[in-house]
Amino acid sequence: MQSDGNLAVISSSDARLWSTNLVKSSADGPGIVTPELTAHGYALLQDRGNLVLYNAKGQSVWSSGTHTRHDYNNDGRSDIANWYSFHDDHDGLHTFLTNSDGAFKDPFVSYESPVNMWNINTMKTVTGDFNGDGHGDMAVWYTYSDNSAKLFTALGKPDGGFNTPVASWKSAPNSWHLPFVTLESGDFNGDGRDDIAVWYAYSAGHDTLFTFTANIKGGFNAPFASHTQQAGRWDVKESKFATGDFDGDGRDDLAALYGYPDGSLKMHTFRTNPTGGFTSNVMSWTSTNWGSFDRSIVHAGDFNGDGIDDIAVWYDRADGKDALHTLTSLSNRDGTFSAPTQGWISAEGVNWYNPHIQIVPGDYNGDGRDDIGAMYGYDNGTVRMFTWISTANGTFTPPTAGWSTPSGWTFSNVTLLRPYN
Repeated sequence: MQSDGNLAVISSSDARLWSTNLVKSSADGPGIVTPELTAHGYALLQDRGNLVLYNAKGQSVWSSGTHTRHDYNNDGRSDIANWYSFHDDHDGLHTFLTNSDGAFKDPFVSYESPVNMWNINTMKTVTGDFNGDGHGDMAVWYTYSDNSAKLFTALGKPDGGFNTPVASWKSAPNSWHLPFVTLESGDFNGDGRDDIAVWYAYSAGHDTLFTFTANIKGGFNAPFASHTQQAGRWDVKESKFATGDFDGDGRDDLAALYGYPDGSLKMHTFRTNPTGGFTSNVMSWTSTNWGSFDRSIVHAGDFNGDGIDDIAVWYDRADGKDALHTLTSLSNRDGTFSAPTQGWISAEGVNWYNPHIQIVPGDYNGDGRDDIGAMYGYDNGTVRMFTWISTANGTFTPPTAGWSTPSGWTFSNVTLLRPYN
């Protein structure tokens, strides 16, 4: 650890081989803000494989960005899990583990509920590593008939399955209404455990971001509010959210694609502070000629492997084709993005998107770059898993087919677990 607060790798001949290259902001340029970054800070290799630098205050200021999202069996590759609502009104959790080529194996069921215990219409789910043990978990926001809500956590098992969900927080009746809740998951305070953020759209017209930090058991502490949009400034129905570490400081942030009445689109980034709260949004990308907001589906991941999360937009084109575009995070680590680059386009008439597909990004082949994983439901009832593997420049290979079943699954009964809704 150097006196300027940078972590460096030095050879036996004192040659500097690699450094985190953090700089303090100055009048000469924005640089990277590193408050009180001194040699009294420390480096921590978290259980889930992420190396984070902390300053003397214990605030995360840099991250290697190398943790694996929703790795349910802790083998270094992301997996996919789904909540399935069976026709007899019981529910279950399935896990699709991955092969080394990123293709998905046959699913297995772990947790199954009694009949009529859960109602998918009164719940919202996210995935994350909420106790920091390297195994992905599931969190459930569940609303009851009196409009009270509970947060449940289903911790991951070593084999990639899930334990029975356990509640850790409950609201008073009529204090949180499910239609106003947008649930997000990410490590917002940089402590190695994923947290929950809620974008709450009040009926009065204003919006507030709340953070539920995770405790060491994978449960959640009482929420605190950080950022508020005044009435008339934000319409959540015109927003598409994704979470990721877009500035490389070891804390996840929130990105929101917003569609304006004039047809323009703008990406906004809400960066996080060391407590896990959110700062005011900065405009991180804008376009007047991109296309339709309704046809744009936003995802987040480190698609080029540089340690900073990017944005991928799946675009459902009007000509019958679908395309993936990557907005790469800029190297100055300020949470902004470059112009989108097309990374894959489908053949005409394949009809990939609505209502056929659910997408979850993750590093499915363990190469350090996030990919695109998906479940596709065919009109004849067949269900198949696909993987789009990313390349070093953030583009994607044609999809690789994995597990498939000709019958026995109803696609509309499947809810894939994602880090954000």
